[in-house]
Amino acid sequence: MPSDGKPSKIPHGLPAHSPRVGLLGNSYWSARLAAALQRHGIAADCLYQNREGEIRYWTTSTWLTESTPWFFDVLHVIGWPRMWGLWFAARTRQVPTVLHWIGSDVSSFLRSPRCSRLAGPLLNALLAAHLAGARNLLRELRACGVYARYEPLGVDSLAHVEMVPLPETPVCLTMLRPNKFAFYGGPQILQMARAAPDIHWIVVAHDGAGLPRMSNVEYLGYVDDMGSVYRRTTVLVRLTAHDGTGVMPIEALARGRHVVWSHRLPHCHYARTAQQALPAIRAAARSGLNLAGAVYVREEFNVARHTRRLLRIYRAVACLT
Repeated sequence: MPSDGKPSKIPHGLPAHSPRVGLLGNSYWSARLAAALQRHGIAADCLYQNREGEIRYWTTSTWLTESTPWFFDVLHVIGWPRMWGLWFAARTRQVPTVLHWIGSDVSSFLRSPRCSRLAGPLLNALLAAHLAGARNLLRELRACGVYARYEPLGVDSLAHVEMVPLPETPVCLTMLRPNKFAFYGGPQILQMARAAPDIHWIVVAHDGAGLPRMSNVEYLGYVDDMGSVYRRTTVLVRLTAHDGTGVMPIEALARGRHVVWSHRLPHCHYARTAQQALPAIRAAARSGLNLAGAVYVREEFNVARHTRRLLRIYRAVACLT
């Protein structure tokens, strides 16, 4: 992807109605979406990936002096609703912009109900379309007058993941980020680990620094090869304070693993507290592979189907036929 914000070479030979798409916002999702669009012959590029923190604060006039964004037929921004300078500049340049809400961006935007009720109608006037990566976000956005279309972000390679038998003894996997320990349910995870020493816990994204050491808790820190971790897992536990598009639950379900989550999704166990989660973990551990969950996510988060839907949206907002 470009490091300086300039678009890379656009493929030749595309039909006239194939839009050029500029992607901004959440670097993880924009990179994955750009790759999926490119695989389907759509001219797509991630913009300003090395300047993320800077561009959030650019004014309208700064955006208008840029040439890069206005090369594209559509701008697709993932997870950054407060890009006001870009919204006004894009409206001035008459380049349609799509905003994709994914989770924590919604809770942050709604933190001040009065401001969000004023900002929602303005966003509607400036943007061509709102998309939401999870169904619960649709209801939350309606509180500020934003009416989004449900559009889950596709997860590639789900159809080719390895599905191996569950471990003989229960193993729970969770993610705890040091800078958002409480948000990811850290206190509840430690509470369950103490209460159930027969259950082994694997914690990723945290090396255990500053946390109590328990014989049944294994801290792996950041892991590049999550496939090997999922193979060791019986249940993924995710007790976030708020959620939207969660990659780990999708990847775990695709491998036939069980999921205990504070977010409602078919074929997952719903729990918000340790008292609710621990019985759900034990029930899941007595079950076999979660085959229904694997079938569900491979269909619901299918990248090819998702890309085709996005292409129809891009053509519509850019008035391409």
